[in-house]
Amino acid sequence: MEDTEATEPQKKSTKRKARNQSEWKREKRKRSIIAGEPHVTVRGEMTEQKKIGSDCLCKLKCYEKIDEKTRQMLFDGFYSLKTYDEQNAYLFGLIRKHDVKRKKNAASDRRTCTYKYYIRYRGQETQVCKLAFAHIHAVSFRKIRTLSEKLDQNILFPRDGRGKHDNRPTKIPQETKDLIKNHLFSVIKSNDLKSFMKEDKNRQMVPELNVAKLYLHFLRMYECEALNPQTGECTTALLVLSNAISLGTQCSVQNNVSTGNLVE
Repeated sequence: MEDTEATEPQKKSTKRKARNQSEWKREKRKRSIIAGEPHVTVRGEMTEQKKIGSDCLCKLKCYEKIDEKTRQMLFDGFYSLKTYDEQNAYLFGLIRKHDVKRKKNAASDRRTCTYKYYIRYRGQETQVCKLAFAHIHAVSFRKIRTLSEKLDQNILFPRDGRGKHDNRPTKIPQETKDLIKNHLFSVIKSNDLKSFMKEDKNRQMVPELNVAKLYLHFLRMYECEALNPQTGECTTALLVLSNAISLGTQCSVQNNVSTGNLVE
C-alpha cells in the first residue's frame, strides 16, 4: 500500500503567467518602427534600418545649407521621440501652407495652395525641398501628404487615426443594443421563460438560455422596427444578444429555476 502511494506522481501546482504587454511581438514591433530599427513585419518580412537619403540635387541646394553633421543630429533626434504622435507633431510643425502667388484662371479649382518645408536647428528654420525633407527624416511622401491634408483641415495637433474610422456599415446603434438587452430581461421576468430554456439529450430542461430561440423571437417582434437587414444588423444582433447573456443574466435564470418561478 505504501509502495503504491510512493509511485503515484505528485501534481505540481501551476502558476498562471503574469501578463507582460511590453514583451508582446506587436509591441516590440511598434517600438522598433518608431525608433527606425530593423524589425520583422506581420508578413514575416525583414525590414532594413532607417537611414538618411541621398542628396536631392535641387535648386535650393538643401544638402549644402544643411551639412552632414546637422542632418545626422536631426535624424537621431527625430527617431529618439518615443511615440508616433510625437513624431507627427514634430513634422507637422515644420510644414507651412501658402497661397498660390499667381493663378492663370481664378475660377479654377486646381492647386489653390502650396506647402513649404523647413528644418529647425538651434532655433533657426531653413527652407528645404520636399525630397530633402523626406530624406533627412527618412519618411515617405505619403506621410508628408497626410500631414499636409491635416494642416489643410485646420487640425492643431495631428493624432494617430489608424483603425479609428467611422466607416462601419454593420455597426448596430446603441439604441438597438439597449432594445435587445431590455427584450432579454423582459423574457427572463415573463411567464414564458421556460420556452426559451435549453434542453439536454433526454429533453430535460437545463437552466441556460437558448440564444437561437431568443434571437428568432426578437426578430419576429422588432425586425421591421429596429433592424435594417440590408446593413447586416440582423446578423450582428445575434452577437449582441449573445454578449448580453452574461454571467449575471445566467445567475438570474438559475435563481428563477431554483425558486420555482418558472411556470409549468
